[in-house]
Amino acid sequence: KIPGKIAVLMIMQFLSSSIMFCYFLYFTTFVAKVVFNASPGDKDFTDGVRWGCIGMTLMSITCITFSLMLPSFIKKTSIKAVYFISHILACAGFGLMPWFANKVTVVLFSMLPGIINSVYLVLPFILLSQIHQIPEIKSERGFATDVALLVCSTFFSQVVVNIFLGSVIENVGIEVVMYTGSVVAFLGALVSLSLPIIAPHQNIYKTASTISIIGSLKGARRGGGASLLMSSTSLNEEDWDAVEEMRSEPVRSPTKVRFSTRSLL
Repeated sequence: KIPGKIAVLMIMQFLSSSIMFCYFLYFTTFVAKVVFNASPGDKDFTDGVRWGCIGMTLMSITCITFSLMLPSFIKKTSIKAVYFISHILACAGFGLMPWFANKVTVVLFSMLPGIINSVYLVLPFILLSQIHQIPEIKSERGFATDVALLVCSTFFSQVVVNIFLGSVIENVGIEVVMYTGSVVAFLGALVSLSLPIIAPHQNIYKTASTISIIGSLKGARRGGGASLLMSSTSLNEEDWDAVEEMRSEPVRSPTKVRFSTRSLL
């Protein structure tokens, strides 16, 4: 049985990724058909696709920029607030594109999905790691299993978007994609209000140390090359004591210990 907190997170991931797949799959076609008023095979259609690619490039730049600022936004507000604001902005951007269909405005509005692109690739897994700090969930569920559920939610959204929007576009027009993205973004903003608020791990927003121990004690005694990878975000004091004890025990073959740091965000 999937806990309620994880189920809400899966729904949130499904909605967020649905917005992005609407954008990824149909944005350049929207620009070519609506902004350039062209049909496939026309020279203007090719120019429209190229102009749409410029908008997607700016979206990627927005995603990178927001990702760098994301930790500070979370510290000043909250994960729930970042989710809500990002989806409201995407709702406005998708909804206004068909109404202001010219080269400049479409490119500017296309930058807004870059915020959601950053959010849905990072925040769900941070929230999931916080949920797994709850003893009853941590003791009954594997973290990797729930990560797989989030990933499945992402791919399921792609299937849904491809199946339903493809047939709708033929009958209604490409504009329906933008209106669909706007509605889904609004639903995502509403669902984000139900996201669980959990006290984060004390190091969740700090630089996380990653210990790579090449040649574990067991493998070294066999003369083999076993490896062990542990992350400080999941290590408690007993785990650290076990690591230190393993490092201090004599082995017959050299054991290399490499320390590296990576930012969790």
